[in-house]
Amino acid sequence: MILLARAAALVRSVATILATLAFAAVVLAFGYGVIARYGLHDPSDRAGEAAIILYIWTIMIGGSLAVTLKEQISFDLLVDRMRPPANRIVEGIGMAIAGGVLLYALPTTIDYILFLWREKTPAFELSLDKVYFCFVVFQAASAAMLLTRAAQCLFGIGAGRNAGPDAGRSAS
Repeated sequence: MILLARAAALVRSVATILATLAFAAVVLAFGYGVIARYGLHDPSDRAGEAAIILYIWTIMIGGSLAVTLKEQISFDLLVDRMRPPANRIVEGIGMAIAGGVLLYALPTTIDYILFLWREKTPAFELSLDKVYFCFVVFQAASAAMLLTRAAQCLFGIGAGRNAGPDAGRSAS
């Protein structure tokens, strides 16, 4: 379990670095597009397309691999008002349902993304299956994160917020 936690921390660190670099590239591409359009009077289709593709990948990879579950936006008013055994069970069931739905829909998402190989982006002529594959990564990583947390809540597997009623929650 310790090895798995270290591997997850390494993946999170690498994803955070990559997302940060990609977001910097988005800003640079967007800035170049503005300068090319208004300063050089020669609009660049590639700058806009690069910014959009990098932005999509940055958000999907950053949101699924770099951001931990407790850092995600959540609506847990009901869970916060329950006593420890009940709140853990309700939280686990909710996460199991959400993770299960994402996992169940994953083959359909993959099928659709693979279908997009026929279409290409206008400027770079990249096939859209490569452009949108980040959605598969996002969906699979989010499902894994939710199902892992559900197992922690329901079965006491691993560590985390299962250690106590408020363990792992941010103090807000």
